[in-house]
Amino acid sequence: MASIYTLFFFWGAVACLFPDRETDYYALPYIVSEYTSETLTFFSQCNLHLNTTFVDETEYILKRQAPRNCIFINFCPLEDVPDHLVPGIKFPHLKIATSCSSRGPATEQAGLVLLMKVLWAFSVIHTDRFVLSGFRLSTDPGISGHIFRRVSLQSLPILATDWVFLEGVSSSVARWVFENTIIGGGTGALTLVVTNIADAKTLDFLDSLKHPTLMSLGLCQMPNLRSLKCRFLCENRVVKYLSLSTLNRLKGISPEVVMAVASHQWEYILADAHLWVYLNELPGRLINVEHLSLLFCFNQVACTRFSPPPGVPNMHVKYVTLVNGKGLHTMSIYTTRWLLLWVCPRFTDLETIAIHTSTLHACLVKYIQDHVFCIRPYPRLKSLVINAHHCTLLDPSKTELPQSSKICYFP
Repeated sequence: MASIYTLFFFWGAVACLFPDRETDYYALPYIVSEYTSETLTFFSQCNLHLNTTFVDETEYILKRQAPRNCIFINFCPLEDVPDHLVPGIKFPHLKIATSCSSRGPATEQAGLVLLMKVLWAFSVIHTDRFVLSGFRLSTDPGISGHIFRRVSLQSLPILATDWVFLEGVSSSVARWVFENTIIGGGTGALTLVVTNIADAKTLDFLDSLKHPTLMSLGLCQMPNLRSLKCRFLCENRVVKYLSLSTLNRLKGISPEVVMAVASHQWEYILADAHLWVYLNELPGRLINVEHLSLLFCFNQVACTRFSPPPGVPNMHVKYVTLVNGKGLHTMSIYTTRWLLLWVCPRFTDLETIAIHTSTLHACLVKYIQDHVFCIRPYPRLKSLVINAHHCTLLDPSKTELPQSSKICYFP
C-alpha cells in the first residue's frame, strides 16, 4: 500500500512540474470513472459500503478495498442493478451471496438472473478470493428473458482470481457459472473449493470449468456424492493439494481416479480415513505424499474396517496428521494406541506423526510423560506429537533410558 501512495505523490509532483501532461490515472490510488455514482448506490443497496476518498469535493472509489466484502444481491431489485459498474476495483476477498429465506423455482431463477446481471455489469472481477454462496436451482438453468439474450451476446465475464469457493450452491448453478464465466487471470494457479452441494451425485459439473489445471481441489460436505470421476482427477490436472472430507455416501473410488492419484507426487492431501483406505486398494502402486492429514471419528475407532492391512506398506509419506473429524472427544490411552497401531503398517519413510483432538484424558497425559515410545516400523521418525505434548521417542543409539520411563512398543 505504501508503494501505491508513493507513486501517487510522485505523479502528483510530476503533474505540478509539467502541467500540460495528461494525468496518469493508473498511478492513482482511486478510480476515475463515469459509473461511480451508480456503483456506490448498488453496493449500498447490497449492504456493502465501499471505501472511497474525496478529491476536490468529488467522491472516488479506492482501487484496493477492505479485507472482506460481501454482496447480498437479492437486496437489490433487478431493475436497480446498473448495466456497468466501476472497473478495476480490487477486492482481497469478495463474497456474492443470496439470503432468501423462501425457496422455489421462481425465487431461485430470479436470484440467478440477478447474479448473471451483476457478473456482466462487473465485466472483470479482480479479487484474491471469490466466494459464491447460496444460489440454488432445482433444474438446469435454461434461463430465458431479455436480460439473458442481451448479455449472452457480449464476451463472457472474467473472474480474475486464484481462489474460488462455492458453498451451498446447487450443481446446476455451479455448472452454469463455469460455463458462463472465464475463471483465472490472477497471479498464480487456481484453487477450487466446493462445499455443501447437497444435490451432486457426480462431479460432472467440474468438467465445465474452462481451466487447464488446478493448484488445489477441495471437496467437502457433499452428502450424496457417489463418484469422484472428473477430468481434473482422472487426467492428473490437480497439481499439489487435494482435500476430500465429509463425503459420507462415497463407498468406493473408481480405478481411474485411484490410478491417477497413485501416479502423482502430492504436497498435501486431506481425506476422510475410509476414503484414504479406498485410495490404496490398487496393488503395486506406491502413493507419494509429503504431508497427509486423515480425519477420523475418534469415538468410533474400534470400527473393524480400519484394521491394519497385511502386506508391504504402499504409501510414501513424510508427515502424517490424524485429526478428530467429528465432534468432541476426550482421547484416551486406548484411542492413542489404536491410532498408532493403525498407522504403523501403512507408510514408508515416516518422519512426523501428529494427533489432534479437543481434549486429552488426564491418564493419557501422564502416560505420555511416563513412557518412551518405540515406533519400530519407522526408524527415521523424528517427532510424535499428541495435541501439544511431544512424546519421547526411543533413540536406538542410546543405551540408557530417561529415568523412571517405560518403553511402549508399536506394533
